[in-house]
Amino acid sequence: MMTTDCMECGKTFTRMSLKSRVKYCHDCRRPKKNRYEQRETRTKRQAVDALATQEEHGKRLDAIEMAQEAHLAEVNTISHDVAVKAANLMSDQIESALEKMGLGDVKKLTRNMLTLNKRIKRLEKDLSTRIRILEEEVARLHEEEHRRERMLDNWNRKEGRARTNRRNRIGKVVRFLHKNEIATTKTIMSIPLKGISKVTAYNNLKWAEQEGYIQRHKLGKKSIYSIGSKHWSDHYRRKAEKGKAEEEE
Repeated sequence: MMTTDCMECGKTFTRMSLKSRVKYCHDCRRPKKNRYEQRETRTKRQAVDALATQEEHGKRLDAIEMAQEAHLAEVNTISHDVAVKAANLMSDQIESALEKMGLGDVKKLTRNMLTLNKRIKRLEKDLSTRIRILEEEVARLHEEEHRRERMLDNWNRKEGRARTNRRNRIGKVVRFLHKNEIATTKTIMSIPLKGISKVTAYNNLKWAEQEGYIQRHKLGKKSIYSIGSKHWSDHYRRKAEKGKAEEEE
């Protein structure tokens, strides 16, 4: 087969030969492909699928519980009807036996009682089997729902750590820019973001620029960063207002 599915995006692509072991399509094998964004998109998509599956399982659980309640109501109705019929049959048979005082009536009454008892036991066994199957299905769905919830909790904790780390890094950049007013990309990566990978640093700076905390200016082939229009905290906002008042005076 000359086609296969990509392990990154899931798209079907054509292989060069039957012996080719390539498992990624051309777009995912490009050097400039941002695999961090791909992984983040895939994680978000899995979380959305997990939420949809959880909602579907919740609906299935509600349907099973409603069906179980209906079966229990049906069992109660059948048991009540059986008890009423048994009482009526016993009363009829006893009255007939008392009137005739014959052995044949006693044998017939005993035979009817045995038949009724067998039918009740068979019905109870059938209902207990159905109830056991429903309880096992409900337990399995509850376990799968708990597994989905644990996966969502792990994903939320991971995203929380990523946001905290990103905010700490941008805080260092903002404090550095308040002291020096402007800085190049190389300077930022060598001082406030020292030890951080280039991909992570570029993504954090891009996020801060979109939020308005910093501004990027093109100077030829270089990029220069300065303080943005949005204040990082109340401390910097008060400091900016104080400086603006001094300039007006």
